Amino acid sequence: MSVTVKDILALSPFHKAQIIAGANGMDNVIKRVSFSDSPYYESDDFILKDGIFCISSFYFAKQSVADMYEFIKRELKSNASGLCLTNEHISVLPDEIRNYCDQNQFPVIMVDNYVPYADIISGIMELIIIDQQNTLIENKIDALVRGQLDNTQTAKILSELNPHFQSQLTVIYCTPSIKSIKSSSAILSILKRNMFISAFEYKSGLLILVSYKESTIQSIQEKIDYVIETIINYYEESVIGISSNNNILECGQAVNQALTAVNVRDSKNSNIIYYDKLGLVRLLTLFSGHKELEKFHNDILGPIFEYDKKTNQSNLFETIMSYIENGRDYKKTASALFLHENTIRYRVGKVQELLESISTNVDILEDISIAIKIYKLRKAERTD
Repeated sequence: MSVTVKDILALSPFHKAQIIAGANGMDNVIKRVSFSDSPYYESDDFILKDGIFCISSFYFAKQSVADMYEFIKRELKSNASGLCLTNEHISVLPDEIRNYCDQNQFPVIMVDNYVPYADIISGIMELIIIDQQNTLIENKIDALVRGQLDNTQTAKILSELNPHFQSQLTVIYCTPSIKSIKSSSAILSILKRNMFISAFEYKSGLLILVSYKESTIQSIQEKIDYVIETIINYYEESVIGISSNNNILECGQAVNQALTAVNVRDSKNSNIIYYDKLGLVRLLTLFSGHKELEKFHNDILGPIFEYDKKTNQSNLFETIMSYIENGRDYKKTASALFLHENTIRYRVGKVQELLESISTNVDILEDISIAIKIYKLRKAERTD
């Protein structure tokens, strides 16, 4: 978790901002912010810090390309994240300075002169503070997920996250296709109005803990639907994973269930996935990391990976995975991969040929389907 130059463009002081150089450095991480409107002096080196984002009007350099160059060179030396310029004294950068910034992935953002420096600084600092708080929360949730705490330790962390948590909970995890600070903030703000719900930024998405007392299935579903509706109102495209109903002390297990639901989703599935409806995957998660599970995965998928590696562009694995996900339908698979149906038939046949001597199962595709589920679980664990 970190604040990038791209993130701050969502702040109100940057609504009319222009990226005038270094657009390829928008993922640079901002760790601190400062103001500087003086030329470079070697004695200033001690104030330069990693990840600094500087604000300036370039008053001192408005008639000197050399001073601009030395200033930016100094920023790059300290691994600065970028520069915000007001248009009071300059409106464009000289070509050589712009090219220098582009080459070094150093973003320069131009804002109108009327934008107060204080608003820029306070807005960025607020994002940094929120990010630091999110990191602390993420560490606490990670501790719950690892499952190595006793009930007393678990209860302590849960109380720190939300002292109003009730005895039961369902966890919902959402990963939007395009993440927006504004949309995430709106969702978090709305959900936190309910004292029994806690919502956080977690990993690459949003984690929502919905707590309640012993309740009917209908009542629980209404709470889940409320959260889903809130998410959909702000994120048109997202994948939402929903855990089983758990005791509050099993929060770590519930988080894992919601993450698993998102990470093992098949392309043909709905964007809303209930862990309870994952079928075989629920059993496979219990044996995650077991030697026999790993061996089965490698025995079935190993020859396919090896063939793809040798032939470079055969894409057998991508094809067979899409074929399984699309219900073994050649036409749907061809459409999903933008290939001719005969190409799909050939590749599926090639996979079956590769595995003839390995599996005695009459329906080899069943073995492949299980192996792909294991593959997705392993991938999900690496992501988490």
